[in-house]
Amino acid sequence: MLFFPKWQVWLIVVVCLLTPLLILPNFQKFQSYVPISNKINLGLDLRGGVHLAYQAKTDDFIKNRMVILKNDVRKILRPSSLSDGQNTKLIGYRNFVVGKDSLTFSVVQENDINETMARIQQLVSGYDSSFNKNYDISYEGNVFSIKMTKSYQDFLNDSVMNQAIEVMRRRIDAFGTREPNILRQGQDKIILQVPGESNVDKLKSEVGKTAQMTFHMVVDDNNNNLSNVIQLPSSDSPTQTYSLEAEPLITGDSLVNASLARDENGQPAVSFTFDAQASHVFGKVTSENIGRLFAIVLDKKVISAPRIQSTIIGGKGIITGNFTQEEANSLSLLLRSGALPVDLKVVEERTIGPELGEESVRAGTKSLVYGFLAVSVFMIFYYGISGVFSVCALIVNIAMVFASLSLMQATLTLPGIAGIVLGMGIAVDANVLINERIREELRRGHSVIKSVAIGYDKAWATILDSHVTGILSALVMFFLGSGPIRGFAVTLAVGIILSLFTAVWVSRLLFSVYLQKRNPQKLIFGLSGA
Repeated sequence: MLFFPKWQVWLIVVVCLLTPLLILPNFQKFQSYVPISNKINLGLDLRGGVHLAYQAKTDDFIKNRMVILKNDVRKILRPSSLSDGQNTKLIGYRNFVVGKDSLTFSVVQENDINETMARIQQLVSGYDSSFNKNYDISYEGNVFSIKMTKSYQDFLNDSVMNQAIEVMRRRIDAFGTREPNILRQGQDKIILQVPGESNVDKLKSEVGKTAQMTFHMVVDDNNNNLSNVIQLPSSDSPTQTYSLEAEPLITGDSLVNASLARDENGQPAVSFTFDAQASHVFGKVTSENIGRLFAIVLDKKVISAPRIQSTIIGGKGIITGNFTQEEANSLSLLLRSGALPVDLKVVEERTIGPELGEESVRAGTKSLVYGFLAVSVFMIFYYGISGVFSVCALIVNIAMVFASLSLMQATLTLPGIAGIVLGMGIAVDANVLINERIREELRRGHSVIKSVAIGYDKAWATILDSHVTGILSALVMFFLGSGPIRGFAVTLAVGIILSLFTAVWVSRLLFSVYLQKRNPQKLIFGLSGA
């Protein structure tokens, strides 16, 4: 009992010294005195801010993939350009019908069925090599059916939701708003919480925009082939429409940069740069279409339709229009952060004022302080000097919990404070088990040193069992829960894990030092006696 390995002593000392250093950055007046900048972030319920729930239109995304598949199938059946080594046979088709997750069409000649099946299988196998069967392909007579498999739909749904969350996070970071909490809920919902945000309209406007940018050629007035033409309005004047080639020449995915710029008249504009492949396409298109209008489309509205004056090489261009400084800056930001892959609709909106957040902080702090004081008074009153050591270990435990949360830069919420309070109770429970074991050994007539040693040894198995059970419960809540439940689970798990360290090592070290210095013949257990 009296012997402690030096490495354990040094570990306890180092941890106890580092703990306050990790906590100090949370106090503004001490931030300049410590090299560590990690601190605890206050959640929405403690700081106030905006809570938004978005629903993603993933069904539309799946259907758009089927539209893309239709265009690809048409291209492989009747390729526009043929080279050596490629199939030279053109296959006739008709009656393309695009469904929610399926595509049907028929071939004109029945003797083309086998060749059509081979080309389609080669096409779909190149989409995602990780899927052996992303589409079910079948035919009856000369009618082909291509249906997306459920597993591939789930894969695309997960991918598009993760991409949407990442784009939203990049946009918020670019706005300079800190500590957003963005999480997925169910199959098609995204929860966005931004503590400290007050301008909810701007947040919804900037974060929720799809920013899907495409580049189209404007159809000439004398072009009579209207089978592949779309009509889109101007962003400046909804009554003005443009006739555009439906198939975009370049999409916003090819953008590598966008920034605020000035046009030749000194007005706000947006400059952009394409990647290498799109730069080649852009140069070829501009060289072959000098004198024609080239439309830049953002979210299905034509924001600019300049006339091509000369070949543009290097993949650089500029978007001009009647932009204000703020509009041009906002557009460049949206293009830099990427396009949302799906449309998002706000289905829930809550704003929490800072006054309510401050009241929550006071209430949470009071609950933690009052709980600690009540437990401390009981422990000292009931267990005497042993209770004093337990309270000291409890102080170290609470400090280490906050230090750990600071190190993780965790977001603290009211449920998180509840987890800390419950973790404090579990830490106290461990000390109660140890003290009761020591009391039993003293009543059996053992010496103080032997009673303390046996008490710690015998209590260890019970403490470990209860703590492991608590940690498993916290893990279940973390992986199956969301939002506040996960915050509660994190603080609870941290408190439980650290209580093993403080209850078994810290309090035992205090007992060891006390017994070596004082060598008492009797251990006083408050008013309950020994």
